[in-house]
Amino acid sequence: MFFKRGLFSFLKKEITFSIPSSLMKSVEMTVDFALEHQFTGIEWDCEQNPISLDEKELNFISTLISEAPLAFRFHLPYREIEIAHYDPFIRETSINFLKIYIDRIRKVGGKYFILHSGYLNEESSFENAVSSILEIRAYAGGRGFTILIENLTKGITSNPKSFLNLIKMTNAEVVFDVGHANVCAWAKDNRKNALDFLNEISVPVFHAHLYWYENEEEKHIAPEKIEDILPIIKKLVQNGCYWWTIELFNPSEVLMVKEMLETVTIRKAN
Repeated sequence: MFFKRGLFSFLKKEITFSIPSSLMKSVEMTVDFALEHQFTGIEWDCEQNPISLDEKELNFISTLISEAPLAFRFHLPYREIEIAHYDPFIRETSINFLKIYIDRIRKVGGKYFILHSGYLNEESSFENAVSSILEIRAYAGGRGFTILIENLTKGITSNPKSFLNLIKMTNAEVVFDVGHANVCAWAKDNRKNALDFLNEISVPVFHAHLYWYENEEEKHIAPEKIEDILPIIKKLVQNGCYWWTIELFNPSEVLMVKEMLETVTIRKAN
């Protein structure tokens, strides 16, 4: 029995359990997995599943998205670009590349996209991050998009104070990455964790990437038991989180964490 849209409502928002588009060998297989296991959304990773300029492929993706009874959000490419870079050529090239991608996402029917900024800490500046995000936001906003910024393991968004300032100065929404927050430099230096990071952010958090932590090889690690992530799930629920991407890449782990998540969010919604 599949979830029906609007079955669960929390703070006037539909609770969405989402998986990464790259979970399976193809996006089509991921869609099938999502429907079979009662997920209601997919986060399309444009780094792992690029969207080309080819009109035939764009039409195929558009049809896939329009026909699947799922909500889609898009994670913009993030490797080999930096919109907050000190070098104006790198910064402007990165911005223009993302603008091209925004237009591709618009063609396939997307409305929400996730953005990285300031990861290259020593080569980036907070001021450049703000101005670049505002430029992208102005470009995307005119096309009906909502921009979301993710906290990372290092750089500008890895510290709750600078992350909060960035969100406030750009009027963007937050994607709270639990695994990044658990191992970021701020957490390690201050013996803190994702819950402490979240408590430092005085803005609503409606979107989350859920897993336990990211290791040194950038692999996402699943919680061993619900107690590992229960406090942060409860806090995110209190903050109004309604979009949950279980950002793991082993199907059995994804289903295990979905079951953990359901015990908190669905009970709360009811």
